Amino acid sequence: MSTRRGDENGSRRAAAHGMVFRVQEDEDGATTATATVTEASETDGERESPVMTALSGVPASEGVAGGVWMRRAALASREDSAATASTARSPASPSPGTSVGRASPVSDGALSLPRQTEEELLSRIQALQFQLQDLRDTAPVGSGGSYGEGRSASAAALMASGTPPHVSISPRGTLGASGLASASLPSMQRLSLAASSSDLPDAAAAAAAVEAPPAATAIAAIGGQRSMSESNVVGLATGSSRAASSADLSAMPTPDGASAPSLPSSARATEERSARTAAATTEAAPGPPGGSDAYRPKLIVVSNRLPLTVKRTPAGGYEYIMSAGGLVTALESALEQRNMPAVWVGWPGGNVAIADQERVRAQLLEEHTLMPVYLDEQLYELYYNGFCNDVLWPLFHYVPLQVVTQDGERKFDYKFWTAYMTANHRFSEAVLSVYRPGDQVWVQDYHLMLLPSLLRKRLRRAAQIGFFLHTPFPSSEVYRILPVRKEILQGVLAADLIGFHTFDYARHFLSVCARTLGLESSPRGVDFQGHFARVGIFPIGIDPQHFLRTLEQPSVRARIDELQERFRNERVLIGVDRLDYIKGVPHKLLALETLLTRYPEWKDKVVLIQIAVPSRTEVEDYRKLISHTNELVGRINGQFGSVDYAPIMFINQSIPFEELCALYSVADAAVITSVRDGMNLVSYEYVMCQRDKCGVLVLSEFAGSAQSLSGALRVNPWNVEELAAAIHEALTMTDRERQMKHWKLYRYVTTHTASYWASSFIAELKQAGALRGDGQQRHPLLPKVDLLAGLRQATLRLMLLTYEGALVEPRSVPDLLAPDHSLFRMLSRVCTDPRNLVFVMSGRDRARLLSWFTQYEGEGGEVRRDHRSTQIGLIAENGQFYRFPGVHTEWKATVATETGEAAAPTVEQRARGHDWRQQLLPILNYYTERTPGSFLEQKERSLSWHYRDADPDYGVWQAHELKAHLTEWCAHLPVEVVGVGKGDAKCIEIRLAGASRAKAVARIREETPGPIDLVLCIGGNSRDDEELFEYLRAAPSPGEVPPASTVWTCRVGSDTHDHTDGEWTLAQYRLPDYGSAKAVLKEIAALVPGLNRPRQRDGERRRRLPSQRF
Repeated sequence: MSTRRGDENGSRRAAAHGMVFRVQEDEDGATTATATVTEASETDGERESPVMTALSGVPASEGVAGGVWMRRAALASREDSAATASTARSPASPSPGTSVGRASPVSDGALSLPRQTEEELLSRIQALQFQLQDLRDTAPVGSGGSYGEGRSASAAALMASGTPPHVSISPRGTLGASGLASASLPSMQRLSLAASSSDLPDAAAAAAAVEAPPAATAIAAIGGQRSMSESNVVGLATGSSRAASSADLSAMPTPDGASAPSLPSSARATEERSARTAAATTEAAPGPPGGSDAYRPKLIVVSNRLPLTVKRTPAGGYEYIMSAGGLVTALESALEQRNMPAVWVGWPGGNVAIADQERVRAQLLEEHTLMPVYLDEQLYELYYNGFCNDVLWPLFHYVPLQVVTQDGERKFDYKFWTAYMTANHRFSEAVLSVYRPGDQVWVQDYHLMLLPSLLRKRLRRAAQIGFFLHTPFPSSEVYRILPVRKEILQGVLAADLIGFHTFDYARHFLSVCARTLGLESSPRGVDFQGHFARVGIFPIGIDPQHFLRTLEQPSVRARIDELQERFRNERVLIGVDRLDYIKGVPHKLLALETLLTRYPEWKDKVVLIQIAVPSRTEVEDYRKLISHTNELVGRINGQFGSVDYAPIMFINQSIPFEELCALYSVADAAVITSVRDGMNLVSYEYVMCQRDKCGVLVLSEFAGSAQSLSGALRVNPWNVEELAAAIHEALTMTDRERQMKHWKLYRYVTTHTASYWASSFIAELKQAGALRGDGQQRHPLLPKVDLLAGLRQATLRLMLLTYEGALVEPRSVPDLLAPDHSLFRMLSRVCTDPRNLVFVMSGRDRARLLSWFTQYEGEGGEVRRDHRSTQIGLIAENGQFYRFPGVHTEWKATVATETGEAAAPTVEQRARGHDWRQQLLPILNYYTERTPGSFLEQKERSLSWHYRDADPDYGVWQAHELKAHLTEWCAHLPVEVVGVGKGDAKCIEIRLAGASRAKAVARIREETPGPIDLVLCIGGNSRDDEELFEYLRAAPSPGEVPPASTVWTCRVGSDTHDHTDGEWTLAQYRLPDYGSAKAVLKEIAALVPGLNRPRQRDGERRRRLPSQRF
C-alpha cells in the first residue's frame, strides 16, 4: 500500500485536537480512510496557513469525510496558542490507530457498506467530531483543558442550547471561541459597538489582546433558547431583488435623536457570564447531532444582504442600522407557529476592519442571530454590480445582454463570473459554520444561485436545502444567451425545493432544464444526477395588519383628511415605482398624455401622483432613463397644465411609510405598468389601504401579481391606447362594480399573506426532504462488499451488462458508441476468469456489435484487435439475437423465423407484395423528414426512430403521434411498437413480437450447462431492462429452470424521476451514473486470480512495460 503525497497525487492530512485523518490508496485504486488520536500538534506555520489550503485537492469521492470533516479538522487545527497549550484527552475519544472505514473507489458514495451505508458511516464520523468538540468546550475552568476562562462561558452557553461550537474563519487563519456576553437590548434601530478593547468585558478584552482576535461563538439563540420577538426580528435585506417591494418604499429613517445603547459594563458582563456557566453545567452534555432533546432544528435564511447595515462611527466603533419589515416579518409568524429558531446569513452592508470582524460577528450572532459574510469592496463590486445587476438582472427581465458597455468594456467578462463564484463560496462557508444536522437552509434569490450546489457537495443528501427566486425566470430563448447557463442551472438543481412566484416562471424553468441540460422533467420537478429537485409555486404577500394599524394612527388619519381636502375637486391616480427601466414609468406617462388627448373632459380633473424612487444613479442607462422621464413630465405638464393645475406630481425620492399609506388611501386608482416584474407588491399595498374607498387597480399583465389579482384591470403597457382606455374605465366605473372588484382583491391579499407564503415554503421543503429519504430507503445503493463476497464464493457467475445506458452514455451517432480502451480492457479482464459468463446487451445490430468487441481504439488512436474479445457474449437488437462467448460460436435468433424476416407472410402481405418493413418505412421516413434532429436506424429485425436530438417538446409530440399511428397500422402485423427508455434514450422501436432481452436471457440460461450460482444484471432505465429485472426476480414456473440461486439487479442512473409518474424500478439496487458502473466492473476485474501484480518501487515508481499493463 502506498500513500499518495503532494498536491499532484492528492495527499491530504489534517489534525484536529490531536486527531489525524489520513487517506491512502493502494495499487488498485482503492482508498483507505483512517482516523488516529495523537498528542502531536501542527506547527505554527501550518496553523497560520489559509483554511482553503486544507480543502484544496479533496475529491468528491471522499464524501463527507473529505468535505465537512476535513473542513472542521482544518479549522480546529488552527486554535490559538493559549487554547492549545494543554489538550485533555477525552475518554470518549477513539484510541490511536482506530480505523474508521474503507472507502470505495466509486465516487460520491455510489456504493454502500453491508449493513451501514457509507454516508451513514461518514455522518457518524461527523457526529463524533461534534461530541469531541463539545467535550473539550465544557472543560472546567482551571482544569488544564484546552479552553481558558475566557472561553468557558460561551462553551457553557452552547451546551445549554444544544448547539455545536461555531468556528469562525478570520482572514489571517486564526480562530477560537470568546466569552463575549450578549446584551439584553430592546427593540431599537441603532446599536453601538465599543471602539476599543478597553470597552469590552474582561474576558473579551483579554482575547482582543491576542495577535488575532478569536471568534465569538455563543449562538444560544440559534439553538432555540431565544424566541423570535420584535427585539431580534429584523427587516428585509436592502439588496433584495424583489422589485417595488413594500420594504423599498416603507423603510423609515431613524430619527437623529435616537439613543444608541452601549455594551454592558465589565462587571455586569462577568455576572451574566457566571450565571450562564452555572446554568449550563447543570445540564447533561448533548449526544450526537439529531439525538439531543434540547436541540431544536433551525431555519438558516441566506440572502445577499443582512437585514441591517453596519456603519463605522466617527469614534471608531460600529453602529447597526436595522431595516424594517420584509422577509423576516414574513418568517416571524411562520417560525413561531412551528416553534423553530432561525439565523440569517448575509453581507452586512459595509466594510468592517479585519481586526474588528470577529467582534462584530460575535455581537451579531449573540444579540441578533445574524451571521455576517465579509466581502471586500472590490469583490463585492464585481460580484454584485458586475454580475448580479449587469448580467443576471437584465437577462431575467428579458433585456438581452449587450456586447460592450458604454465605456467599451465587455458586458460579460469572466472576471465577474469568477467574483460571483468566489462570493458564493464565502456564503457557503458561513452557512456551514452555523449548520447542524436537521437544520433547513433557505437560499434567497439570483445572487446565490450556486450556493445550493456548494452546500450539497459538503452536506450531501442529509441537508434540506430550498431556493426561492424573487425575480422572473425567462424563457429558454432568452436564458440561453447566458454564457454560463449550465453552471447556473446545475447550482440551483441541487436544492430540494425550488420556488417561484408564478406558474409561468416555473414552466420556463422546466423548459430551460429540458432544452439546456436535456433533463427529464414534469410539473412536479426535475431529475438531475440522482437528485430530484421539486418545483413549487409560492406567490409572496405582505403583512396586511401592518397597513391597517398604520391607517388607524391619528397622525395618518389627519394626513388623509388634508389630502382629501387638497384633491377634493380632482380624481387621483397613484403610481409607486423604482425608477428602473423594467417599471414602465415612461409608458404610464405616455398613457396619461393619451388619456388627456382622447378624453379632454379629464383635463383639470385628474392628477397622477408618481413616486419614483431613484435607483442606481451611477449607471449610464439609469441616468438616461431619469433624463427621459423628466422630459416627459415637463412636456405633459407644459401642454395640459396651468398656474393652478399640473396633471403630474412627480416625486423623485422615497417618502415615509405613513405618508405612503395616506396617499394610497386617497387615490381613486393605482396604475402599475411594469414591463417585466417578478411580483410587484405595490398592488397588494394599495388594496389594503382601500378598504373604505374601494379604489380600482390597473395592473400590467407582465407583473407577477397579475396572475393572482384577478379583480384588477389587466393591461398591456406597451399598448398606450389600451392603457389610457383602462384608466378611463377605472375613473368611470360604478360604485357597485368597484366594490365587487375590490372585495375580491381584498380577500386574496388578506389570505395569501407573507406569513402564509413562508409557512407554505417551509412545510413544502420539509415534505420534499421526507420524500427524498423515503425514496432512498426503497432504492439503496449497490452494496459492493456483499456483492464481491458473493462473487468470490460463486463457482459460475452470469453477468448481464447493458451497454447503452449503463456502461456508456447514449449518443446521437451510433458509430461513436464503440468502447474505449479502458472499458474494453476491463471487460476483457473479467472474461479471462472461467467462472464468469459475461453478456453485453445492446440495441445495435449484430454486425456492429461484433466489430466493436473484436476491435477497439488503442491509446494512440490506432485500431486494434484482440482475440480475447471472443470471450464476451453478445445480445443484439434488444434480444433479437444472442451469441455465446467463444471463437467459433454462431449467432442465434431468439424467435425462429424464415430468412430473418417475419415467420410466415400473411395472405394480405403476399397480395401487397411487401414485408412489414417495407410497409412501415414510408411512415417512418415521413416523420423523419418533418422532425428536425430525428433519424432512422434500420436493423435486421427492427427499425428504430430516434428523436434524441430533436426539439424536446416537438420531438415528444411527434413521438406520441408516430406511436399512435404505428400502433394502429401494425395491429395485424407480427411486430410490436415499443417506446424505448427515457432521458437520453429517446427512441421508438418496431421489432418482431416475442423477442426481448428477458427472452434472450431465458434461452441463454436454458443452454448454459451446469447450475448458475449468481446472476448480476446492471441495466439502464429502458423498458427492456425493466422486463429483464422482472424476469430475474420472479419465481420460476413449474418445470422452468431458475435463473440462479442468487440474483443481483441494479439500475444505473437516477430513480428519482419515478416519483413523477408514480412508478418504481424493479431493480433491487441502483448506481448513480455510468462512472459508478465502470467502477464496479473494475472491482470485479480485480477479483480475477493471477492478474494482481504488486507494484515494484526502487526510489520512485517504475514504468511498466506495455505487455504488463492492465
